[in-house]
Amino acid sequence: MLCGIIVHNDKIKAMKRSVFDYKQTYFINNYTDAEIHTHNICKSKDEFASLRMHEKNNLLDQLYRMISGLPVKIITVVIDKEMLKQKHPNWKIFKTAWIILVTRFNQYLESINFLEEKGLIKMDRVTVEERQELGKIIKGMRQNKEKWQRIDNIVGEPMFATSHGTEGIQVADAVAYCTIKYLAKNAHFNQYWKILEKLFHTKDEKIVGYGLIVFPPDNNEKDEGTRP
Repeated sequence: MLCGIIVHNDKIKAMKRSVFDYKQTYFINNYTDAEIHTHNICKSKDEFASLRMHEKNNLLDQLYRMISGLPVKIITVVIDKEMLKQKHPNWKIFKTAWIILVTRFNQYLESINFLEEKGLIKMDRVTVEERQELGKIIKGMRQNKEKWQRIDNIVGEPMFATSHGTEGIQVADAVAYCTIKYLAKNAHFNQYWKILEKLFHTKDEKIVGYGLIVFPPDNNEKDEGTRP
């Protein structure tokens, strides 16, 4: 899964402030300086090892309520590995996911008529090999931009940052974890996903294929045209 949140430049400070206020209020004891890492919260790992069940649930409740009020849009790509292997055995998971995500970023910019406004991708640090592969993917999409819509709306290669110091990456991590649980039909996380739904990119009020892309699509669902 790849999850991206889209935030306009003039809304970044508001997003940072909301995340800061959440941490100031709810991150105490051994996890005062921890980053928002939903997996560790749920599994009581590392700084969150001392969490009791009611404390854990309260952290999650307040986290997703906070995120639901952020000035962001969400685009999430989920790759069904086994289905991809069956339908497109020569396609690489990493490349497929990134092409779909970047394409949807561009479609979002087009949908809000920001045709002249550039986008910038900031992401968590990856391995050197993945970084090089991502650079090749972006370069290839630029060279074939007729196929990938207005790829020039995405500026240069992605910037890499530590998740600990980047609020947007931490929010994206929390949304990704919630979405995985939702797709796995986890009843507890279903309530969180429902309050995040309004943040997902939509077209004609449809999330699937725009804000939430599961690839390859179910045979009963329309493929919106992405061809990695």
